[in-house]
Amino acid sequence: GGKVINEEEKRDISEMLNRVKADMSPDELADIAASFRNAAVTSIKDKSRSQQLLMLKEMVKNEHWQIRIVAVRALGQVRLIDNCPALIFALTDPNPDVVQEANIALQFVSRKTQTPAVPQARGSDGSIDTSSDEYRRGIRTLYDYWSQWYMQLKPDAQLFPVDLDNLPGG
Repeated sequence: GGKVINEEEKRDISEMLNRVKADMSPDELADIAASFRNAAVTSIKDKSRSQQLLMLKEMVKNEHWQIRIVAVRALGQVRLIDNCPALIFALTDPNPDVVQEANIALQFVSRKTQTPAVPQARGSDGSIDTSSDEYRRGIRTLYDYWSQWYMQLKPDAQLFPVDLDNLPGG
């Protein structure tokens, strides 16, 4: 029909899931996150949209942190307020890189730039330590900030259950 069609956009999210591997590089993860986003945005008029978004929300709980990052990036880039409970839940992720991506995604959805900072979890040697009281307080601050923001917009909404007294790493 004279239109350029991007084959990546035609893929189903479940098909793209098969490409995700636990040992992917950050660039590969970024490419897959963009593919997920394109598939979700492209399918806005499609009946499978809610199914795909539900799948991405479930991926926020996946055992592999790389997959959780892909899901968080894609949910944030779709820019739907209904994705915020999954993104707020991701702020309590045991991997600080997922937490960083969740905060960025929430900033993107909310269009807010002045938000609490993600606490530092990397030591000078590059090791990750999420067990410090300072890190845990920072996560609680982030979680409280974003959950209060969301509940102001949707007072009857429900967030994913989290136990802030038993955050990962402590």
